[in-house]
Amino acid sequence: MEASLAACILAALLATAGQKTQSTLKGCVTSSVCKVGPTSVNYGNGMTTRTTFACCLGDACRTTTVTASPADTKPNGRSCHFCNSSLLHQCIERTIECAGAETQCVQAEPAL
Repeated sequence: MEASLAACILAALLATAGQKTQSTLKGCVTSSVCKVGPTSVNYGNGMTTRTTFACCLGDACRTTTVTASPADTKPNGRSCHFCNSSLLHQCIERTIECAGAETQCVQAEPAL
């Protein structure tokens, strides 16, 4: 697909937070987005998300399916350190052990 063409994207999202919830999302993107591989995010305390993407054009979108890739839970030796202060308003140092292809640490805070 050329980068400037519009494509449909299907995303299978598997979220784990005590129980597993799977969702399938569909939308329109530029086809350059179709090069994105599966993503895995580990929030710690058993909360994770895994997303797998598939792109299609035209009639092929009627039969295209996508499922979330299986979890790779093997520790990879990387870890992310963060400050958990959302409820207590004080920093509680935590460490998340990375697994599989998880190689980056991200810090995000909710906007109030």
